[in-house]
Amino acid sequence: MPDQDGGQNWIWLPDRFISKSVDNDETIIDGFAMDITDRKQAEHALLQGRELYRALLEQAPSAIYLHDPEGSTIAPNQVACDQSGYSHAQTAERVRRTEAELQEAQRIVQVGRRRRHATGA
Repeated sequence: MPDQDGGQNWIWLPDRFISKSVDNDETIIDGFAMDITDRKQAEHALLQGRELYRALLEQAPSAIYLHDPEGSTIAPNQVACDQSGYSHAQTAERVRRTEAELQEAQRIVQVGRRRRHATGA
């Protein structure tokens, strides 16, 4: 729906009732509408940001590995795959396996330190 400035407004009609008047053949629409333009603009901006982020990631000249908030590898970029010689899925799996092995090695070292500390060695 166009606004006063010729821009685009988004309207959400969650529930409506449409009927025809018996007397003069008019259409009657009963319900409510909500302006969701701000939400749609935010969604569009988020999509553009994701596309820019993805383009930067894939066009970077260095290997990049995406990680989730817990530190687990989500995905490598193409340079990382090219350097490893594996596909995206294979590279991500190899990194996850390496990270798991590193965490296990760190756990073993910590257990050993605790034991040495407990025995006074």
